[in-house]
Amino acid sequence: MGNDQTGSPSNTSLVAASDSAEAAQSAKEPVHARLEPDLDKHARRRSVDDDVERLVAALAAERITVSPDDAYAAWKRHSDDFAASWLTLYDADDANRQALLRHLNLKS
Repeated sequence: MGNDQTGSPSNTSLVAASDSAEAAQSAKEPVHARLEPDLDKHARRRSVDDDVERLVAALAAERITVSPDDAYAAWKRHSDDFAASWLTLYDADDANRQALLRHLNLKS
């Protein structure tokens, strides 16, 4: 033990040991980084809405009428097939249409 500036005995070894124990404990705990979404909630909703509108139009071009909810559900199932929450639409509407038709139960 040494003396601090007031002449009182001090034990800096206990402080150092305490600090190093806290540092060791902190090193063991995982650090969780906060992830920021790449798009805000409204932009994602608009993007999905635009996709659904395009899907409905792609089917309508072949005289197949589906509701936006059914088009959404069919594309969602298609996305699930690839373990994705929502796949980007294909460039060709025919590819989008074929993907949807695999998930729609159309009556003659």
